[in-house]
Amino acid sequence: MILYQQHGYNSYHYHYKRASNGMKTEQYTIRQYLAPEWSTERIRVKDSQLGDVPCLTQIFNSCHYIEQWDPTFHLVDEDEIRRLVEKSLVETGVDRGFRLQRLETINGRESIGYFHMQHHSARLPQPATAFISMFVIRPEYQGKQYAQEVVAGLAHQLAERGYMAIWLQVYLKNWPLSVSGYNKASTRSSNMMVKSSCPNQRRQH
Repeated sequence: MILYQQHGYNSYHYHYKRASNGMKTEQYTIRQYLAPEWSTERIRVKDSQLGDVPCLTQIFNSCHYIEQWDPTFHLVDEDEIRRLVEKSLVETGVDRGFRLQRLETINGRESIGYFHMQHHSARLPQPATAFISMFVIRPEYQGKQYAQEVVAGLAHQLAERGYMAIWLQVYLKNWPLSVSGYNKASTRSSNMMVKSSCPNQRRQH
């Protein structure tokens, strides 16, 4: 049996998987979620709301230049981003584990980016693992270590909730992210393993 404990109590979804010898084994997926608002030294992170859709769309489209390396970054309209925000606001059902959070500077309260993630995913090879499916920073704020700061804070938040790893998807030809170090096989932060992988299909925005 694989059981990840959190602060002395259990909050897990029970399911089975097959061991390498064909035997049925027990395994658990954590059902603890990110706080709707949290912060790092320089960034305030909040659940996105429908009123944020125009801003989020502008943020995503400001990174359109990355499309030459990562086909995900084609220009989008507000309807595409709205669907993601609506999915993030769902409190029950299969989308409950999806979260889209907006990033704003603590000092100037400027929106500089967003990320979305799955708290659990059947696509991942192990339990107690979160999956960052998109991370976007406005071009004028890139290169200032904001993304690394937020990922480190995210790792801390998730580790407190019992998660063991975070997975990222990065196209190898996405040079801006490669320069930031996200093409590395793994990075340790706050006792959390942060791993990257290379997608073979277009991601959500």
